[in-house]
Amino acid sequence: MKIFENPIEAELPKLLTRPAFDAATLTEKVQMVLDGVRTGGDAAVANYTQSFDGVSITNAVVTTDEIASATKELDPAL
Repeated sequence: MKIFENPIEAELPKLLTRPAFDAATLTEKVQMVLDGVRTGGDAAVANYTQSFDGVSITNAVVTTDEIASATKELDPAL
């Protein structure tokens, strides 16, 4: 991330423009991941997690204690 301090006003439109991307390509990639998970199950999720996040998952099961603990962290106002 670049941080601009006191940019020239004439440069603001360029600085504030969001990058463009090809939505069709993104949709195609997402569909490939969904199809991979649909056919590969938990093993595919573990592979994608390693590939995208650099995290190795050995057990994808969430215990009832973990769910209860996470529930306590939720904001009741939401």
